[in-house]
Amino acid sequence: IVSVDHALASSLNAPVLTYHSTSQTPGYLRMTSLDDLTTESFTASSLNAPVSARVSNGLEVVAPSAQQVTTSIAVGRDIAFRWLPMPTTATAVSVPGDWRYDPTTATTFSASATTSGLHYTVKSSPDLPTPAQLAHAPSTIAGGPGGDLANPNIDPAVRSLTSQLTAGANSKYDAAHDIQRYLTSSRFTYTVNPPAPPGNQDPLAFFLLHSRAGFCQQYATAMAVMARLIGAPSRVAVGFTAGTPQRDGTWLVTTHDAHAWPELFFPDYGWLP
Repeated sequence: IVSVDHALASSLNAPVLTYHSTSQTPGYLRMTSLDDLTTESFTASSLNAPVSARVSNGLEVVAPSAQQVTTSIAVGRDIAFRWLPMPTTATAVSVPGDWRYDPTTATTFSASATTSGLHYTVKSSPDLPTPAQLAHAPSTIAGGPGGDLANPNIDPAVRSLTSQLTAGANSKYDAAHDIQRYLTSSRFTYTVNPPAPPGNQDPLAFFLLHSRAGFCQQYATAMAVMARLIGAPSRVAVGFTAGTPQRDGTWLVTTHDAHAWPELFFPDYGWLP
């Protein structure tokens, strides 16, 4: 299971960054996606981008909507990431240093700079299709992210549970909604100290069918794996929730806001959290 919290900082609730947004309801600040599924977890694929992929040359992104949000971000001096925390569906980035954009994972990264003390601005275009639009999205993934359907060595019990939960679904969106409803039901308990699976039991099967207790990484991994089993390309995104609004109009993000969430791919709409 991917772990974000332990990789970010050892201290609880330490400041990471502040930002100002033209949106009254800012969402996730995304760093990268983990799309390579091994037998037990999602991991990040290698990021490679030529000089032409510098964000100063523009992003290879088509704005999904006419709405535009501007976010100005200031990162603490003790926070040195190689990935740039950004709102989802970024369309432009203004940042000092050699930062490059990988369109496959929607990641802005650097091999020579870090976020320590960095100030930068991101323009983004929120993509908010309706449930009805997603329910009528094409079923066939033509030329889409086929690698994000790979699901090696998934425990048969997980496959069986997924089939049971989605038996009445009329679309991939409906099936994904059935899975989400199960994971957010009263059967499950959120805890940062989940029990370890006994012996050689599969961790995902143990979480879904026995303990039903975990934190964001377990939930995101479960959703992403089960989405792949219904034929919906998926991955796990890592970054931060929106944080806490401050009296001066800015938002404060701390290590407590570190988060992982699933992203699913829908034809005509792309990757959606």
